[in-house]
Amino acid sequence: VAALGLAAIYAALEWPIATTFAIGVLRKGEQRERIKLSHFYTDPVILSCVAGLAWSSTGVAIPDAIQLPIHWLGSLTATLALLIIGARMKFNHLGAHIGSIMHTSALKLIVVPLAGWGVALLFGLSSLATATFVLLIGTPVAVSTILIVEQHGGDKELTANAVTTSTLLSLVTLTVIATLLV
Repeated sequence: VAALGLAAIYAALEWPIATTFAIGVLRKGEQRERIKLSHFYTDPVILSCVAGLAWSSTGVAIPDAIQLPIHWLGSLTATLALLIIGARMKFNHLGAHIGSIMHTSALKLIVVPLAGWGVALLFGLSSLATATFVLLIGTPVAVSTILIVEQHGGDKELTANAVTTSTLLSLVTLTVIATLLV
């Protein structure tokens, strides 16, 4: 439970920073202008999280007539995300941008888990809570990054390749993390 709470706090702090970084790295060369903070206040992901937290804090249950369609839409997320990645993949794009892809993957799969491990040590988490926290934050680049980068004029193909590459590399990094921490 402590690790999940810490992971939620970390995600809330890390998400705007990582998203800003991802958009900056994955933008096309001529479109690397400064990202406006106002984009975060109008972002559907942020607004949905804020609305969900606000509703949750009321303690009122969502009526089944509303909750069931939301659940159906939510269950489509993984399928639609995979379709989006497949549609955006360009293997000939991979070689030209391997540096950006590997840089993004290394940050997400190595630097972020190491920082998380340091935070867990700082907070004195148990070994199980530390392993849970580090594994949660050491997951690959999120599929939602493609949609966010697309909204901000970024390179969709490059982002799809970064998501796919980091997902494949995470098979190794998450295994190593689990082996070392569990």
